[in-house]
Amino acid sequence: MVQPIKRGRPAGAAANGRRVLRELILTTVARAGGSARASSVLRSVRDAGAPYLPAAWEQPHPPYRSRIELYTAFERATLRDAGLLDASERGIWKLTPAGWEQARKLLKRWEDANAKRSARREQLPWGGKAGWIGRILGSMRDEPDFAEVVRLGREIRRAQRPA
Repeated sequence: MVQPIKRGRPAGAAANGRRVLRELILTTVARAGGSARASSVLRSVRDAGAPYLPAAWEQPHPPYRSRIELYTAFERATLRDAGLLDASERGIWKLTPAGWEQARKLLKRWEDANAKRSARREQLPWGGKAGWIGRILGSMRDEPDFAEVVRLGREIRRAQRPA
């Protein structure tokens, strides 16, 4: 019996990076008024995403200036397939009504997160530099069994606490 081919999805830091790219695409196009030239979006996402993405993604990847731009183009297709971007005009990235709704939520969430931040990254005990835990933090969140793993971990920790 022939089994269907499962569409692979990035795992670990790559999955988290792709999520960041999708969010940056939506917010960049929203800030541009809902429609922007592809080159402008690629450049803006590359500049805004650099602090959040793996350093290896900043390497050149012709014809793009970096892998960030390449992966941004891939994620544009993902957003188009999800119905968040309109692909009817070549070279122009436009938000659909669903894309606008998602972008508004993201912009509000990012503004709230920035408003709550009271210390600069350099002032944090770890100096704002991600160690090994920072590289994997959030990388498992997209896994289907993540909630179950978290629940089991909490149960184990509760059981090990002294009475």
